[in-house]
Amino acid sequence: MMDAMHAPFNAAMLQVIAQLYPKYRLTVYTHSSHYRYLQGYGDIPAQVHHQPIWVLPFRTGNKFWWLCKLLVELCVITRLLIRARRRQTALVYFAFLSPIGQYLVSFYSRYVFRKQHLLVQLHGLDILTPAPHQKKIDRIYAWFIKKAFAFRCTHKRYLVMEKSAMKFLLHKGYLSSDTISYAPHPYHFVKQQPVESRPSHPLVFAHLGIARLSKQSHLFFKLAAAFSEDISQGRVIFRLVGQVLPEMAPYLNDFVERAHTTDMLSPADYREALSTAHYAIFCYDVDGYELTSSGAVMDAIAARIPMLAIQNSLFLQLFNQSKEPPGILYPSYEDLQEGLKKLIAQHQDIYPRFLPAFDDLQHYYSIDHVVAYTKEAIAGWEDVHRNDC
Repeated sequence: MMDAMHAPFNAAMLQVIAQLYPKYRLTVYTHSSHYRYLQGYGDIPAQVHHQPIWVLPFRTGNKFWWLCKLLVELCVITRLLIRARRRQTALVYFAFLSPIGQYLVSFYSRYVFRKQHLLVQLHGLDILTPAPHQKKIDRIYAWFIKKAFAFRCTHKRYLVMEKSAMKFLLHKGYLSSDTISYAPHPYHFVKQQPVESRPSHPLVFAHLGIARLSKQSHLFFKLAAAFSEDISQGRVIFRLVGQVLPEMAPYLNDFVERAHTTDMLSPADYREALSTAHYAIFCYDVDGYELTSSGAVMDAIAARIPMLAIQNSLFLQLFNQSKEPPGILYPSYEDLQEGLKKLIAQHQDIYPRFLPAFDDLQHYYSIDHVVAYTKEAIAGWEDVHRNDC
């Protein structure tokens, strides 16, 4: 990663590992620009040392650049594992790997670095479920991930952040129960300005995170168009908080406020936009993000923004983690559209009902709570003769 990409998660996992290995030296291998963002999410423990590495930025549509970025990643993986073996490192944790990077790590763990403890974090796995609109490159990526899973090794384990993803991988036989563990998506929660102090007029409906077709983001623009009269009269605002991918161009309209750039928002601008939102709208379809932990959902929890979403397994699991619902789930897009009309008319009565849920959710995804889950993932790997991670 570079700059702010995955920074909230990576910073939180760094805190988790520091608590799991309080007497160990921890070395973080990442780009210098990314490490600066990690430092913005709480104090870095004294045991942590940063080792800068070379990372190429993402560039869409440039195949040669993609190949160069891949080769750099594979070189970094190889050098890191060689260094880990030389230093008799207790654990190597990969916070992110491309599908081809996963393949290489698994190959190494099976045939080269057979005694090295490896913990691989899995993020988006929806590419493993074929879909009519799936891109050819995603089918290739899925092949590499499946092949990576097939390299069995007792010293390599996986960590997922969705119970549905764990259930899927076990049901399909891609992984066995002794090679995969679940831990909630950790998040470093900070004190927020009380949400009750947000002005109740106009109502701000927000789309959080990257706008892309796989997230059904085009429906957010469709929703805004359906409420064009409320927008023109200043009753509501539809705001996109995040990056807009080029694939969204045919669906953009003037009813949605957004930054006119394809770059990511700075963390400061992102937090400022979150602080003014009343509701976060998620248009993921019924099977959408079933195998992926959504960073945008975590941002909504951190900012205590009630969520309005189309009902699917991701949100059903999330809503079950609190005594009170943190928002409303709708059976379909049409029901979501009708539900917004009721919210606009009765916001002051309905809105306070959702707020208590965020105390439960912030506890569930807190670093201290996630430590217990991750400890289970690495159970039996303790080695008092090693002192590095």
